Amino acid sequence: MVTDRSAPFTPALPAVSDTIPAPPQVKDQVPDDVARIFRDIEAGLVAADIGKFAQHFGKVTFLSIRNSRDAYYSGNQAYYILKDHFAARRVVSFKFSLLTADERSPYATGGGVIRYRGSNELFQVYVALSRADDRWVIARLNIY
Repeated sequence: MVTDRSAPFTPALPAVSDTIPAPPQVKDQVPDDVARIFRDIEAGLVAADIGKFAQHFGKVTFLSIRNSRDAYYSGNQAYYILKDHFAARRVVSFKFSLLTADERSPYATGGGVIRYRGSNELFQVYVALSRADDRWVIARLNIY
């Protein structure tokens, strides 16, 4: 096989899907206040800044974190547990892939990559909201 070495090398460009993350799939029309909470959670996880969404914790939130005890915690306790969890981990990427605006309990799921002890690991997140005192709050947060 003969190769023309006088032609400049042109690397293959990545596919559009490799460079632009797909928008989340939305099963129902998500109300603005619910969408804002999911955006705050997504931004907080990407930045490993729990403070970006801590105001959305209810009086009691169920936390389920991989290799940790599943339990109900006060909003303040949930903040510190998540803060400690992400202090030892660096989120490389995270994106919600599904948002559902169920009337009684809207939820979102997504995934990403986290750097922990020198290795990249995949992680998944599930968040469910519930109504409390005329506002939506985080009722459940699973990280696995």
